[in-house]
Amino acid sequence: MSDTETTEEDLSDTGESEKRSGWNAEPPSRNLLFTSKVESLLGFEVVGLAGIIVFLVFSPPEKREASEYLLCSNLTCYNLRRHLHSVMNLSENPCDDFYNFVCGQWSDAQRKFDDQFDYLEYRTHSVAKMMLEAQESTFPAPDKPLNVKQKAALSYLACTEVYLRRLDGTSKLQDVFDKHDLHFFKGSRMPSSSDLLQILVALALNWNLPVLFQIVLAPDQRKANKRILSFGFSEALIEWMKHRKRFLTPEALVRCIREFVNVLSTNNVRNATLASALVKMDTEVTAAWSAAAASSGRAGRFLRFEDIANGQMTNAVLEAINGNLATKTNFSSSDEIYASDPRIFRLVDEFLVKYSTNEVRHYIGFHVIRQLAPFTSYRFVISLFGYPEEDDGPILKYVADKCAAAATQLTSFALAMLVFEGALQEERMTEARHLYMELKNETRGSLSWLEPGDRAEAEERLDNLRFMIGWPDRFNKTEAIDKFYSYLPDFKGYYFEFYLTSVQALRDKQKTQLVADPKAPVIANEEDSVLSVLKATAQYSNWHGTVFLPPALLFEPFLFDAGDAFNLGGLGHILAHELWHAALGDVTTGIASDTDTVVSAVRLRKHACLAQRFVDAGGEAKDMHDASVENLADLMGLQAVYSVHKRTNLSSEDVGTGFTPEQLFYIGTCFKWCSATGYGSSNRSLSFTPASLRCNVPLMMAAAQGFGEAFGCRNESKMMQFASATCDAADSGLPDAENVTVSVSSYESRVSDVTHGG
Repeated sequence: MSDTETTEEDLSDTGESEKRSGWNAEPPSRNLLFTSKVESLLGFEVVGLAGIIVFLVFSPPEKREASEYLLCSNLTCYNLRRHLHSVMNLSENPCDDFYNFVCGQWSDAQRKFDDQFDYLEYRTHSVAKMMLEAQESTFPAPDKPLNVKQKAALSYLACTEVYLRRLDGTSKLQDVFDKHDLHFFKGSRMPSSSDLLQILVALALNWNLPVLFQIVLAPDQRKANKRILSFGFSEALIEWMKHRKRFLTPEALVRCIREFVNVLSTNNVRNATLASALVKMDTEVTAAWSAAAASSGRAGRFLRFEDIANGQMTNAVLEAINGNLATKTNFSSSDEIYASDPRIFRLVDEFLVKYSTNEVRHYIGFHVIRQLAPFTSYRFVISLFGYPEEDDGPILKYVADKCAAAATQLTSFALAMLVFEGALQEERMTEARHLYMELKNETRGSLSWLEPGDRAEAEERLDNLRFMIGWPDRFNKTEAIDKFYSYLPDFKGYYFEFYLTSVQALRDKQKTQLVADPKAPVIANEEDSVLSVLKATAQYSNWHGTVFLPPALLFEPFLFDAGDAFNLGGLGHILAHELWHAALGDVTTGIASDTDTVVSAVRLRKHACLAQRFVDAGGEAKDMHDASVENLADLMGLQAVYSVHKRTNLSSEDVGTGFTPEQLFYIGTCFKWCSATGYGSSNRSLSFTPASLRCNVPLMMAAAQGFGEAFGCRNESKMMQFASATCDAADSGLPDAENVTVSVSSYESRVSDVTHGG
């Protein structure tokens, strides 16, 4: 039997499992929330997450305020010395492999988590549950409207209880899709390729359900009160490929696909042939599209519909978009869009030609239900993990992450305020602002290596840059946040119903801004992009001219009450990294950062030289080229924090860690990169540099002398061999040139003045 074949018995309906689990068709409405005890709703934290984070909280008090739980300022739940020594491999010589010295025991000590960022995010989810518990008690009667913060609480609570309370809403899915005119299998006529393209566009544009490509209605910086359609590769598809490889056997995948597509089909997919064909199709499609996404760096550009190479595809895409826009915003062939890679349209055309319409419609149906699975049915969630009999730790992590992302999609800043408003200490916010300003000034004073034109543009970007922690300041006024989220409908019924309705309401609001209105507010100041408020990921937005610091990064293990040297190497380097993205005008294209300009010869040399340095250290040549923008931000950011560090008067206190402040600075630069896949590709990214290289290479290129002195390294040690690895203009082996601009793109298309809102 082949890997993708299985028996009819194996592919039978899951009725037995349904009887075993027990369906509950009652929707997670406000009525249900009122009839359920908070303890059962929060079982995710009390029972599920406890199994995941038990080792994070060594001696938890019986009752702890949310701020104390997250901040751990009294070190009762987070002890720097204990955490360092549980992760570090003190038997390793730091002068041979500093990453292994700092992070060598991560996989043993923190085996439940991919990396430090993942670790902090799930501590954040736990605290979010506590804060939402308090908000739930303020809910009005079911027939009364909710305020924005109550909607933020419900957007998370109602999502998690789909899995926790074994809810199933599959019987309502078809009604919801019919309501939104998403007819996958209606009628006897087989849909045409044009019909299927219409559905793909509708899913991405109206409900942010990208199957092959995603569409963002991004602010157009060229016209401050207008948006532009931005096409990019579907990050959800790439994430699915990694999930499938990690959790699903071929047999489990066949069963999963069967269960999902049967929900939308009037004729159940009962033969193993079609299910196996879809498994093969999914393997081919995810491989092709992820490879294209990984190689799309520096290919983004503005283009008109008429510029799309295939004329027939141009008309089909244009018709599909206009079919999902208000009449007054209809596009013509001369209107502009932005594409992170113009090859997307050719790949879509090839996809629709290669596979039969029957396969395509089932494939679309599968990926729609897959993305809605956490919001729809506990059975779907279980099937995504191969129907495990015991350990549901990965499932609970998955549910927490997806529900946090969904709640962020609906109520981003309101959710952040609800969770963190009472937990953020002013001292920590002041420390973050101090670090930001000092590093911003250091960055601005370190631009001399750029050519005059690049340097002037970098200075202007830094001068106009805005820094935001958690949420816009104006949202501290209740009326401002209520007005901002006034488009949200009431939250009633099944979770996936009000989720889809709310996303559509947001997209409808944004669609009206595709046409410039001189009287409209400046969109770039709205800050209404969906920022990951519960993620531990700082973000520079080229669109908004903003560095956003999520509140989670103000806590351990990135910021400590008594660890200035460690904080500079940890949070300081994260901020300096984003500041260099801002200075160089980098953008996010969905996979990694990219540059938005035609790069001068000086910058080209820097990229080429740096890529070679990482290759010399053991990186793959292609990966290091693709990641050169991120690596450059790492290196220049580390040089900035090292310069600040050298000017800082360090006390002799070791804050109880056993290390000197000088050593703690270097440990802090590396500690944040600790990862379960330290010497390979990350579970969280396709193309970033391995964590070990992100630690070792920039550190020794930027701060080798101080590092060697701090740890007593000999010149012949492995780490010190990088001490001479600089990246001045002469180091790349490229010809010198003055006033020459060379595109770093591997494609022919010009990419100057490109921005992206992904």
